[in-house]
Amino acid sequence: MKPGQFFVLKFDFSAVQKSLDATLAGKNLLGTLFNSFIKFYSKYSKILGGDVENLIEPNNLNVTLQRCVRRVNDVISEGYGKDGTPLTNAKGVRTDCSLTHFTWLILKLNSILQIYLLVDEYDSFSNDYLEPGGATWEGEEVAKIFESFWRQVKALLSDGIQRTFITGVSPLSFAGIASAFNVSRDVSFDPDLAGLCGLTHSDVQAALEILCPESEAYEKHLSSMTRYFNGFHFCGQRKVEPVYNTDSCLGYLQVRIGLSFYIFVHCYFQLCTKIDVIIGTLR
Repeated sequence: MKPGQFFVLKFDFSAVQKSLDATLAGKNLLGTLFNSFIKFYSKYSKILGGDVENLIEPNNLNVTLQRCVRRVNDVISEGYGKDGTPLTNAKGVRTDCSLTHFTWLILKLNSILQIYLLVDEYDSFSNDYLEPGGATWEGEEVAKIFESFWRQVKALLSDGIQRTFITGVSPLSFAGIASAFNVSRDVSFDPDLAGLCGLTHSDVQAALEILCPESEAYEKHLSSMTRYFNGFHFCGQRKVEPVYNTDSCLGYLQVRIGLSFYIFVHCYFQLCTKIDVIIGTLR
């Protein structure tokens, strides 16, 4: 997907401070989620306007999410940010001089889906309450908050949130308290996404060609990285090309080749932009 097509709203459940006290856990969960809205509004303040603090309703997560989506919808429907920036690249806004006024109006009415919701480690917080003999949140306010959050996300999939991408370790949370969000599709072992969590052999080769102009050094590093970091397989349906562990490769390159921080980040994004099939699937 092209940059600028979506407003990206991200929630990271691994950042929630855990507690055996269910009441305190609920407050921590709300605090972390509300902080995500603050970051979102801070990032897009020029486009969404400077009065966004009024959109956050203390202790009411659902209303806050609804207001967030409504504000983005209003800005997108106008085609311009609050600072006058044209939003021609944003998903849902289309300019075509050949369109009749009526058709343009219909496109605007149907173009309210433009938030890409990212939820990282969705089960990091809830898994502690699934362990036998451990803490439980059954019937507690924290469980109601968690379930209500996912129910509200589901409701807004047809009225403001166009895409949702969720990462986690265990599907058990969605089978239990998060079953309110029962429209998800598990793509963990999808063949088209098998390379999402690693680097292909050609990715590593391309990076080394830039970093190691001398063939001897190139072959040496390629051999070491292939031996120690390759072989990860993320497809349960059929055999696909194995991938290299990304963090291990980048750490190795930093130590062995002495990359500066700028070059390190630059090369990292160069590698990531080569997964066109994956990007197309996530659309």
